[in-house]
Amino acid sequence: MRNVLALAFVVGTFAACGGGNKGTTAPSGGGAEGTPKVIIEDSSETWYEQESGKAGEKGTGVREFHLDVTKRVEWKGGGGTMVDAGPPPPDKIFRIFVRFPVPKVTPKDARDVHAINRLLWEVRSEIAKCYYKGPGKEPGEESSMVGWLDVDKNGDVKAGGVEKSDEGFKKTGADECIVENVKGLKFSAAGDDTKIRFKLKMQTSDVTGQSDVKIAPK
Repeated sequence: MRNVLALAFVVGTFAACGGGNKGTTAPSGGGAEGTPKVIIEDSSETWYEQESGKAGEKGTGVREFHLDVTKRVEWKGGGGTMVDAGPPPPDKIFRIFVRFPVPKVTPKDARDVHAINRLLWEVRSEIAKCYYKGPGKEPGEESSMVGWLDVDKNGDVKAGGVEKSDEGFKKTGADECIVENVKGLKFSAAGDDTKIRFKLKMQTSDVTGQSDVKIAPK
């Protein structure tokens, strides 16, 4: 079982999308503009959020998760009385974006890459928390990493690691934190032992005061 990362900040709650038949749509969680629809095509489960991308930009077509966190602003006060110091500043709300480009597998077609991406989505919140605890504490930060997993025919993860990651990930250990959570996943059985190579792209934005924030400032 994957480790649960405990953090001292309030997080929003999101729901993963369900399955469906070709030509149908199902609701998805975490979109910036309400609840985007997800396209499900047979068992390959090709899906994306129509509103994905940086805030205010056109959708990228890449599956994306948003996690809003509350960051308390330090109140330094003044040099005199409490009246002189004034009221404490309001909390900031930061949004963590996690994007899931389509993974790659070896041997080719050994596993459905979209089904793999859907499974990675199960640990989306833990991935976002690892990033926020590491390099994603301030708005404007953008990072990416590539991880790998060796999965046997039964769907058990036998090994996993970081192929490459940005410097902020390496210094804070956020990349290893993410891999540890991903290694806790259980894949379906397949005909071949498989090497999975997955990429994650992450970003932090200041969304204080926006109407679509999923948590309320204290």
